[in-house]
Parts: sequence; C-alpha cells; structure tokens
Amino acid sequence: MKTILVHALVFLCFFAQYACSNSIEKDASSHFVKADTLVTTFAKNFTAVKQGDLIILTIGDAWRDAKEKFRYVLYPKGTKAPDGFENAVKIAVPLDRVICTGTSQIAFMDFIESIDKIVAISDGKYVYNEKIRKRMQSGNLPELGNDQGLNYEKALSVNPELVFVFSFGRTQSHKKFESLGIPVVMISEFMEDSPLGRAEWAVFMSYFFEKSDQAQKEFNQISKKYLEIKQLSKDISIEQKPKVLVGMAQEGSWFVPGGKSYTAQFIADAGGIYPWADNTEKGGIPIDFESVLYKAQSADIWLNVVLAKNKKDLLNADSRYTAFKAFKNSEIYSYTARISENGGYDFYESAIVRPDLVLADMIKILYPEKLPEHKLYYYEHMKE
Repeated sequence: MKTILVHALVFLCFFAQYACSNSIEKDASSHFVKADTLVTTFAKNFTAVKQGDLIILTIGDAWRDAKEKFRYVLYPKGTKAPDGFENAVKIAVPLDRVICTGTSQIAFMDFIESIDKIVAISDGKYVYNEKIRKRMQSGNLPELGNDQGLNYEKALSVNPELVFVFSFGRTQSHKKFESLGIPVVMISEFMEDSPLGRAEWAVFMSYFFEKSDQAQKEFNQISKKYLEIKQLSKDISIEQKPKVLVGMAQEGSWFVPGGKSYTAQFIADAGGIYPWADNTEKGGIPIDFESVLYKAQSADIWLNVVLAKNKKDLLNADSRYTAFKAFKNSEIYSYTARISENGGYDFYESAIVRPDLVLADMIKILYPEKLPEHKLYYYEHMKE
C-alpha cells in the first residue's frame, strides 16, 4: 500500500510539473514567436515588426534631439493585451475613434480611407480636406483649438481610443493626453529627409486600422511613379541644370531649407541645383538677405514664395528682390494652386502622400519639355 502511495505521489508531482511546464511553454509560444521585420523602403525613422498576431512599431527620433523613445505594440481587439513590453504603449486594433492634431495625419487617414474614424481635430482653422471641413461646418467634428491651448475636456468628451500627435520638442501635449488616460501615438514624418520617406508614414498609420496591405500596395504605386518621373532628369548635364532658390525673407531672416531637407531632395530629384545642397541640416537655416543674394542672385527658378501673391507684393516687402535673376525673368512659382477659402494649403496635406505629383510639378517648372502634357497641380506661376 505504501509503495502504491509513493508511486501515486511521484506520478502526481510529475503530472503537475509537466502541466506547469507545458502551460509556460504555451504562454511563451504566444509571446516569443519568431519576429519578422516588415521592410520600409524609404522611411528611416520608424520600424515595424510582426510577431505572431502582434505588430511592434518603434520610432527613431520623434523630434529633433528628442531623448524620449516611443514604441507601440498593436494587438487584435477583443483579445488580451500581451504580457511584457513594459516600455511600450499597448493598443488594441483596429481603431474606430481617433483624434488627429496635425494636417499631415488627416492626409494619411484619407489615404488609407479611414477619415471617418476621426472624431475630433486640433487647429482645424487651416484644414484643406473638404470632407473634414464639411464635417466641421455641420458640427459633426469638434475642433479642439491649437497646440498652445488644446481643450482637453472636449477631447475627453468624444471618447477617443487614441490621439495622434506630433511635437517639435517645445510642447508636450502628449504627456497631458497620457495623464488623462488617453493612449498617444507620435507621428513624426517630418523627421524624414526624403519625400518618399515622409509618404511611407501612411503605411505606419495603416497598421492601427489593419489596412497595411492596401496602404503598402498604393504606396508602392506612388513610389514607382515618383522614381519614373525622377528618371526624366537623370541624363541632364550639370551645365544645363537650373539653379533653384527657395522661400523669401521674413522679419530680417531668410529661412532656406537645409541641404538634407525633403525640399532639397525634391530639387535634386527634379534635376535642379540647390545652392545650399552641401548643408547638413534637415530643417530651415536662418540666413541674412545679403548672404542669400550673394549665393543665389543668379538662380534661374524661385520656388515657394507663398507670402506674396504677385511681384508687386514682393517689391513692397523689399525692393532688393529686383536684383534676383528669377525675379527679372518672372520665373517665380508657389504651391498656391490648391488653397481652400479658409486659407488651408493642400500642399501641407495631400502632397505629403503624393510626392509624385509634386515632383511632376517641379519637373514641369524646370524642364517644361520633359512633361508636355502635365498641368501644374500644387504649384502655379506667380502673377505680375
């Protein structure tokens, strides 16, 4: 009898140990399965990894010189949040109710056909998107104010599942949203130094709505068009390439795009010569008027002069503009062809996801014969 009891106890202990280890192994298999990196073709500032039924998104630099790191683990809605990932925000997807705090986010949402999921926006005064403006006008889409004074109480009232935010490091609205218990996701497409890199953030956004397959397919088509258009200026000699000036002076300084900016990349891809191409900055560089005049007086083309409607406005702002070759030859263009009655530029919205159309405009401006059938879409020639 004693022998039987001993054998029984041994068996029970073995069974319990087996059951326990099997349970651990099963749990482990659900959280530590093989991870596959989802390749980003042009974007350098985020990574996506698929691990079982999880999508793990990591942002490189949320803003310039950012010390905070942001990581998001997306898991199927209706299932238990995964264990581990202590330093990540866990988000059940697909999302149905989100707040957008930037116009680029609206463009991404429209691109992935999820604009109906937006339940509130901030700084809606200058939104171009017609669907958003109609919802605002009908009172069906609350406006939360701007980043300096967001109405967080109103944000809570729309019961969002998540807020898409951005930051240049000066404001910390994401921390306020987090303190209210609302999950926050950083959208930092502006940190990319290439037009296609920025556009690929539409794929980043698509993971939150389980639309990545379609988003990737459409992005691939756009990137293919972009690269085909880029080829049009490939064989042009350096002697034939026009020099391109960008922007205008404001309050004593002329902020020219850095040599590593997406604007500089557009110019290079269009076959233009950018005077500050050797600069290593991604953002704007403040330069005094005289220095710009010295370096770009002979520029053939002048782009993005949005603060003036015509040449008369330019002269009223500063008579020294007459010294520029592009002014004399009336080769001045701005992205003002698509602007809403409330002053919203589509260049800051849909152009982010349609860099192929922006590049086509630039090619048309620099080399009209290369795209004879193309009509300027975002850009227009400045009036006299």
